[in-house]
Amino acid sequence: MLGYDTPDDLTTLNAASFYRDPLELGDLLAKWRQRTHIDDVEERWRTRAGRDLVVRLTGRRLAADASGDEAFEIFVADLTEQRGLEM
Repeated sequence: MLGYDTPDDLTTLNAASFYRDPLELGDLLAKWRQRTHIDDVEERWRTRAGRDLVVRLTGRRLAADASGDEAFEIFVADLTEQRGLEM
């Protein structure tokens, strides 16, 4: 979906690099920190090659580890083709 060759290629990236507008991630994280579940949030991402994607994010906030770092478990569905057919 994103055009990376291996899962390891993704682990070196900051999540903001997937966003068409990386500043949107900050707003989204602020909302997610107030919840335990993330249900069907639609966002605009981009591929490695720069092609726009419409994705649906669903997941949950995980408990912070001993260092206080927080994490989210998120499932991503590509809606790009579906949204194109709806127009």
